Amino acid sequence: MKKVVSGLIVCFTLLAIFGCSKNNEIYEKMMEQGLLQIEKEEYASAENFFEKALDEKPKDEKATKLIKQTQQMIIAQKEFDEGDFEAAKSSAEKVEKVEDGSEALQEKAKSLIGQMEKMEKEKEEYTASFDEAKQHHEQGEFDDSLGILDKVLENDLGHPFFSELKEEIDTLKGEVRDAKEIALAEAEAKAKAEAEAKAKAEAEAKAKAEAEAKAAAEKAEIERKAAEEKAKQEAQSKDIGAAGGYWLTEDRTEACHLTSTYLACAVKQSDVIFKNDIFNINHISSTEIELTFSFGHKSRITLSGNNVLQGESGRMNRVSKEEANSIYDGYYELP
Repeated sequence: MKKVVSGLIVCFTLLAIFGCSKNNEIYEKMMEQGLLQIEKEEYASAENFFEKALDEKPKDEKATKLIKQTQQMIIAQKEFDEGDFEAAKSSAEKVEKVEDGSEALQEKAKSLIGQMEKMEKEKEEYTASFDEAKQHHEQGEFDDSLGILDKVLENDLGHPFFSELKEEIDTLKGEVRDAKEIALAEAEAKAKAEAEAKAKAEAEAKAKAEAEAKAAAEKAEIERKAAEEKAKQEAQSKDIGAAGGYWLTEDRTEACHLTSTYLACAVKQSDVIFKNDIFNINHISSTEIELTFSFGHKSRITLSGNNVLQGESGRMNRVSKEEANSIYDGYYELP
């Protein structure tokens, strides 16, 4: 009986020894594979291997720590991939703080934090460039704005961390292009309008020159006739002497034409010319004349020098026919 029992004990002992040896071998292999996957950054696969190792050695402290550390790295990587750098940094820092875990994972976490810090710095630079491009756009400097935006877009902005900024850049670039097209169209329209205006101005200048030439010829003819008329009037106004001619009040509101046969006057704001025939001229002195009109009224006028006349309308100055008539704006003309 004792021999049988002894035999069974030996048998179970051998099975335990060989069984434990096999478990250790699998454990070591799973741990080795898990660490290898960490080097490859295949964290989900690494976690799987560590869990298999833990199956071979339940409650194994090393495998348990590696599983937790790897899971935290998976979370950090996921948050990084989603662009949530604040959460990703926090998770990566937890990976770094695991004691007796994987140094490789700690280095990977440290590297990930460094990568995020680098990308954050790049984003600040891209944002500054975006703001500069926006300012150029607002100032109408479209080519400068587009140049800056294109330079920023040469960088890899595919990561979700840059997605919002990239969208803003793409939107601004579209706005700048549209504004540039509008500005070009407006510039072309302006140039066309200026060319048309120039052509019109040249045509008007030519027409004006022709009109001035014609007016000059007409003026010369008028002056010739006026000279003839003046000579005729002078011959007719011998009796009136130096008082004959065109007269204008100092306030330029009334003008008169005095001849040997009539006195014609009109007020600036009126629309009627008053013409009275002279019946008699009486030279009281060399400077004072009494006029008797056909309707019986008498009026005295006084000459001060040769160009100032004092009459019932007040003080008047000698002027040309054209100057006398100029106050009527062409509505009528003194005879």
